Amino acid sequence: MHGSAFKRKTGIRLVGQCEISHPVNPSSSFEEDGPKMDAFSPIDGMGESIPRRSNVMYKPTDKDRGYEPLPARIYRLYYINAYGHEVHPTPNPESIATLATSEALVYSCGSLWTSVIPCLALRGVASAIARSTHLRAKILLLNGSNDRETDGYTAVDYVKAVVGVLNSDYQKPSYGLGNASTVYPTSAFITHLVWLEGTPVEVNEMTLAALGVKALMVRGNIEGDEDQGPRYDAGVVRHALTQILTR
Repeated sequence: MHGSAFKRKTGIRLVGQCEISHPVNPSSSFEEDGPKMDAFSPIDGMGESIPRRSNVMYKPTDKDRGYEPLPARIYRLYYINAYGHEVHPTPNPESIATLATSEALVYSCGSLWTSVIPCLALRGVASAIARSTHLRAKILLLNGSNDRETDGYTAVDYVKAVVGVLNSDYQKPSYGLGNASTVYPTSAFITHLVWLEGTPVEVNEMTLAALGVKALMVRGNIEGDEDQGPRYDAGVVRHALTQILTR
């Protein structure tokens, strides 16, 4: 069984999603000793289990009162086995096959480091996205607001976080002269960024354009609780995709 770990720019490691989104008093959630294994092992350490923390002290209603920002930004996510050693799991083969035949890829809005990026930090995902000859658009839906994981982020920060993960060492070891690894440009992973009118997240269209990313503003759904601001719904996303794919 795999678990996820995160590194902050201070060098401190956080283990498990709950340390980010449902924090409680810190405690060790895995044993750091145990047998070493190849990070690219085909078995991915699945024969072991990672003890789970209950986080019984966390209250979902705490989110209604805002959030406490992390002391430092996260800069890396990686998977670990029961002994805390890094492993490189493989994704569902069907998801990789779909990237080779689809016209558009959408990075959905959501918790960036605990929902979106874990799906990208898998073996072979980056090359499948970058080398697909069918993908006409690779679209990032920008969150309507920041949260504990992305406090202070701008739209450019979201783009750089996604691209940074996809350009990281989650692939098989490099071979050939100098063991050189391929580093893809931003536009190999993200061609468009969709953002909601009225979002408090800063969107610098000129900087995005310099990275090869086209920005598209859309009007979100404001029905319901107006204090939450505009939101995406199926109609908003469909409208954005139509504009992008018919241009």
